[in-house]
Amino acid sequence: MHAAFDEHALKTLLEQNRNQIQRSLEANFGLKPGAVHYYSLKKAAHGLQEAEKKPLPEIIRLLCEIPMREDVVRIIVPHITVYETYFFRHPEHFAWLRDSFLPGLEIRKRAGGKLSITCWSAGCSTGEEAYSLAMTLFDYFKGQQGWELKVVATDINHESLDIARHGCYGEWSFRALPREIKERFFYECNDAYELVPGLPRLKHYHIDTRIQQMVTFAELNLSAPQWDVSELAARTFDLIVCRNVLIYLHQDAAKALISRFAEYLEPNGALIVGPSEPWFLNDSPFVAQQIRNGTVFIKNEQTERSEPHARQLSMLRTEKRIVPPAAPAESLSPPQPTLKTTFPVTMHEAPLRAKEEREEVIANARHLADSGEAARAIELLSELIQKETTDPELYYLRGLAYIHTRDLSSAESDLKKSLFLEPDNVVAYIALASIAKERGNESEMKKHYSNALHFLSKIEETAVVPGSNGIPAKAMRDMISSLMAR
Repeated sequence: MHAAFDEHALKTLLEQNRNQIQRSLEANFGLKPGAVHYYSLKKAAHGLQEAEKKPLPEIIRLLCEIPMREDVVRIIVPHITVYETYFFRHPEHFAWLRDSFLPGLEIRKRAGGKLSITCWSAGCSTGEEAYSLAMTLFDYFKGQQGWELKVVATDINHESLDIARHGCYGEWSFRALPREIKERFFYECNDAYELVPGLPRLKHYHIDTRIQQMVTFAELNLSAPQWDVSELAARTFDLIVCRNVLIYLHQDAAKALISRFAEYLEPNGALIVGPSEPWFLNDSPFVAQQIRNGTVFIKNEQTERSEPHARQLSMLRTEKRIVPPAAPAESLSPPQPTLKTTFPVTMHEAPLRAKEEREEVIANARHLADSGEAARAIELLSELIQKETTDPELYYLRGLAYIHTRDLSSAESDLKKSLFLEPDNVVAYIALASIAKERGNESEMKKHYSNALHFLSKIEETAVVPGSNGIPAKAMRDMISSLMAR
């Protein structure tokens, strides 16, 4: 159960110490201004107070420390990290690996008499990217003897690494994966669980043991002065994948990380970054190479004569290989940049000194919606969302306004965006349940109510549920249980 927490005092302290906190985030993690959302800092402070049992000023002092204590880092990182990843995300990268990079790499490896390939998934989150790399390697070299194929995967979040090592995933991780690949490499595991007794259990699927054994996971802060990780010691890599991480780093930290990656890559090794990150590699040791729907980076420019050989070898192969799916429509995801995992969800782009103006707009939008002018409320909130693209409260409020206008599809989309950014928002689940009820979708309604009950179970019975206009957790649980019983 969460202890009672003075939200107003916390907000005041975070605003008063924002410069010191930012200096700490930059020094300890390389994060740029605006790279940590207020809600993430609030949750981090909650977690610290529960662990340290200290007054709020002391909690804020811990957030400002340089260097930050290791135990403090391990407490706050899970709260400021988003687990947004899925299998074969950015499929253009895997298509390039299969069709271009691996054929050329195979030729070089055979010529050098060293049949081993090692890849690094830097910022691997809950492991979907690392396992996608392993599946690609496995399928490409299937049936060939003597090859040693390894993937090293690192992340700063020890909780996400626990999930990755376990290798068991829910349906959301497979949202872009063809059924054929899922059936070949996954089997239903015993991790199915029920949020509420009597409702369908949520199925999970375990990665094939052959793929799991190819991947080694390790905890690593990419901005640490020293990388004291045995998996990186005395090792160079043929490929490094670090996607949607650089965008959250201060420019100097990003440039330093790119230079360190170059030191860990073999000649002609490749670095893959996120779709919005290539500009970080200007004036770097890498050469940009255009691929279909994207860009990759090569440590040293490949010779022109090696490419025809790679194509010829690729055409000679007849084994069936993984074909990454087409790029998915991420209709329920917030505007780019979305976070892969390693570092936190983005902060309000508006500076904290603009909070008063923001609160005034929100108050005005609430008043308009309650007064029957929901369309105008949507306009105001949309303008604010353009400036603060990852604020869950704004998406939630606009979702409610859309409900007032009877635009249930837009309401559902905004509410799900809000939950993507703040998964424990109980009132957003209740709003989604009301939409499902109106549509006559009973199973969907029960699913949202069960999610609400799940997160309500983590709140003190007498504590007021955030965003509920003063309703205690116990009263809301009783209300939902009554609705479900009907």
